[in-house]
Amino acid sequence: MPLSDPSALPCLSEDSNNINVVIETPKGSRNKFAFDEKQKIFRLKKFCRLGWHSLMISGLYLPRGPTTATRWTLLMSFDASRKNYYWSVELSKAIAQVEKYLYEIQRHSDTFKVELHTAKGIDINVVRPRGYIVAGKRSDITSDKMRHDFRILNESLKNIDVILYDDLVENLETFLSRLKAS
Repeated sequence: MPLSDPSALPCLSEDSNNINVVIETPKGSRNKFAFDEKQKIFRLKKFCRLGWHSLMISGLYLPRGPTTATRWTLLMSFDASRKNYYWSVELSKAIAQVEKYLYEIQRHSDTFKVELHTAKGIDINVVRPRGYIVAGKRSDITSDKMRHDFRILNESLKNIDVILYDDLVENLETFLSRLKAS
């Protein structure tokens, strides 16, 4: 029994409560998947938040599933001959994958907009979507030079931000405290 062709999947699930996405799962992923007999695809059953990234499209948050970048992923490597840090292999792979996701969202934006409007009555415009990769932690950045190069590398990315786990947690805690205060 063959699996569904990922390129033929509709943007929205049949019940219109979920957005279908194709996820490349790295070997050893801690996330759990279950096979959907009806659609002949694997669905995320349990999400273990060790490594993940997401896309933000005009205020619509789409969980994208696991990536190879985790809080233990080496963020940068040092090139002694040039005396500069550069993205590690694992982070470079995550960046390339998110770039592909962004490309596909832009490429199929008209279909996505129509299906979302038909199913949910939501009108959106897909204009320059951004991707976020959550990886590493502040303690991984051990020197001023490394911090400086991290900032330069992060700012050089066109539509992606690399966010450290510590920063994400701190931002979420601040956001929650503001919600509770209001």
